[in-house]
Amino acid sequence: MAPRITDATTKTGIVIVGYIAVFMLGLTSALLVGGVGGTIASVALALAVVLFCARTFRAPGEPIAPPRPWWKLTGGRTSGLVVGGLCVLQVVGQLASARVSDGAGWSLPAALLYTVLAAAFVHSALRQPARRAAPDA
Repeated sequence: MAPRITDATTKTGIVIVGYIAVFMLGLTSALLVGGVGGTIASVALALAVVLFCARTFRAPGEPIAPPRPWWKLTGGRTSGLVVGGLCVLQVVGQLASARVSDGAGWSLPAALLYTVLAAAFVHSALRQPARRAAPDA
């Protein structure tokens, strides 16, 4: 069986560490090999983190064993919209860096990738039914 992560704290930690790792890899690569290398490295790692999280994270009540449908990237609407929003922030960052970077040509494809990811997360969120609030005890 493929690994599944269900604990909210663990999932939050993985997302935060992944976000920091993408930033640090991009910065380090940019300093060592230039803006193009930094963009390529950070986008590749970001895509790997997104794919890992989408395939291994499970929401409370979500079946553990079977794989998710291809379109389902999160366990619920809220998380899909939050991650989609983070992708939009990445688009803004890529477009801003395209104006000042020597690797501006690579910032635009990266912005396109993050735009596609944002759309995929929003699509995933909107396809899922709204969760009902738990009744008060």
